[in-house]
Amino acid sequence: MPIPKDYLAPVTLSAKEKALKQIQEWIIDGTFAPGERINDTELSKVLGISRTPVREALQILKIQEFVEMKPGKETIVTQIQHEDILLILPPVSVLHALASEIAIDRIDNTFIKGLKEINEVIRRDIINKDFHSAIKHDADFHFKIVKAAENKYIENMVTMMQAHVRRFFFHESLTLSKQCVMEHEKIIEAFQNRDKDLVSKYTKLNWRSSIDEFYKDV
Repeated sequence: MPIPKDYLAPVTLSAKEKALKQIQEWIIDGTFAPGERINDTELSKVLGISRTPVREALQILKIQEFVEMKPGKETIVTQIQHEDILLILPPVSVLHALASEIAIDRIDNTFIKGLKEINEVIRRDIINKDFHSAIKHDADFHFKIVKAAENKYIENMVTMMQAHVRRFFFHESLTLSKQCVMEHEKIIEAFQNRDKDLVSKYTKLNWRSSIDEFYKDV
């Protein structure tokens, strides 16, 4: 798939961060398909940066297993292995649950209002059958909680693994249902009540639904 020509770069990131964020997003949403060759020269032109930060970003994506790099040859988007999602989702659910427990001591009413607003957007996305947008906003919902935990180690691990989860969802054309919105409401209620046990329980349950969906088809 061709690189979008209407790309607008974020202004607050370094060149490497811009490249990493955008290339990863193009891999996640299928702009770069599994097995597709990535040209760093073309990318540098589209992103408006030199080839060095593009190559640095590709090295990180290699470590994260989004691309394969053959020395002196080419960079190729990795294939999606269906069984890998069954390895990724369980630790993702545990890390998100841990983040929610930590975050509960750091949040305020503005945070809770933000979660409600995102969940309402997800609800509208599902009603409008815009599942691509729903998946992105679902990631926003959970990442807002991770950020609130203020733990860079959890954040770094979750960011990488959740990117793979989103890629699986897009590639498999999986959709979110109203059940997801209802589970989010339970999470929000637990935050409002400052109940660590319940916020952890409902966060795991929300991710468990995704795990069960995959196991059902395996």
